[in-house]
Amino acid sequence: PPGVKTEGLVQVVTAPRGTREPGEAWSYPDFEALRNADTGIAIIGWTSGTSILAIETPAGVHTEPVAAMFVSANYFRTVGVPLARGNGFDQTADDPSAAAPVVILGYDYWQRDMAANPDIIGTTLNLDGIAHVVVGIAPEHHSGLLGYQERQLFLPLGRYGRLRADEKVRADRGNEWVYIHGRLSPGVSLAQANAAVAGVTAALATQYPATNELKAGIVVPY
Repeated sequence: PPGVKTEGLVQVVTAPRGTREPGEAWSYPDFEALRNADTGIAIIGWTSGTSILAIETPAGVHTEPVAAMFVSANYFRTVGVPLARGNGFDQTADDPSAAAPVVILGYDYWQRDMAANPDIIGTTLNLDGIAHVVVGIAPEHHSGLLGYQERQLFLPLGRYGRLRADEKVRADRGNEWVYIHGRLSPGVSLAQANAAVAGVTAALATQYPATNELKAGIVVPY
């Protein structure tokens, strides 16, 4: 996608092991363990979803689904695409219990559906029945770090509906729905990062054999 700086960008996936097929999705607690470990990677987590936007019109309230991407606080900085406007998310975006109801608008969505309102930062949108403050505009042509994602809104990962609504989702290592990308830290090679991630997932396999025994993490280039 335009603007994504691919050098040093990686994805953390699982290798085939035993009866387990290779995969890309992780549970939220596994994501937290990898994010908090010293792997030599600035890690981001994300997942796709849909938010319901409510707009007041003279005829009443109009609702429509909007394609959304729920991302870590460091998503735009790590992917390497600076926001067109606004400061974006703060670190509370990664905490399901503290993530503020804020939103970053996709550039095209801002242009088309918000009439390119130059004063949009600081205003609110009613998403899923909750007023969300607009804190940024994504860069032009960026609708996700992968091709054809076509996301119109970017919301904090901590605001993901299932994660906030059900504490079990936050703790369930068998519920895999988070995708993990990241960028290698300066001086860290792919082999070094791969060894570090393998060490983390090996420890998780020992600690949580029921869900993680066959889950072996590896690092692959974007």
